[in-house]
Amino acid sequence: MAYKDAPYVATWGIPEWWKPIAIILMIPAFLLAVIGLTTPNPTSVGQEGRVARSPEGIVRVTRHPFLIGVGMWAVVHLVANGDVASFIFFGAFAVTALAGTLSIDAKRRRALGPGWQAFAAQTSIVPFAAIVAGHTRFNPGEIATWRCVVAVIAYALMLGGHSHIVGVSPFPA
Repeated sequence: MAYKDAPYVATWGIPEWWKPIAIILMIPAFLLAVIGLTTPNPTSVGQEGRVARSPEGIVRVTRHPFLIGVGMWAVVHLVANGDVASFIFFGAFAVTALAGTLSIDAKRRRALGPGWQAFAAQTSIVPFAAIVAGHTRFNPGEIATWRCVVAVIAYALMLGGHSHIVGVSPFPA
């Protein structure tokens, strides 16, 4: 509510060409967040016991898919809005999500020891880094189709309803 009611104080100009790029970047952000939220993962609360299993699905892409998706959403919106209130609002989300990955890793390393080390060696915080480094391989068949469908539907609903939900159109003028 405070963000929505905050006065617009410009900090930088946003080129009109950024809006279509932001719209496109929201697709992987939604995919990471929704698929990550619905995929069992030893970085999630109460799922520490999964650390002994090999990473699967979206966890091969990044061991923190939900947080990376939220961080991506926040950074894209931070750049796209260019005002003080957005810098504070989206900046807080970005810092919390992205720093949260490091915090969770440190907690899991202390609590799970060698099991965590083995899991972490097969995965990465940075999307696709473990795949590029050859520590794991991407297998899209491990990601349930329904998770992708839910993510795309959520994205489409948010994009289509953005003006009504948030009060601002995401589309170029």
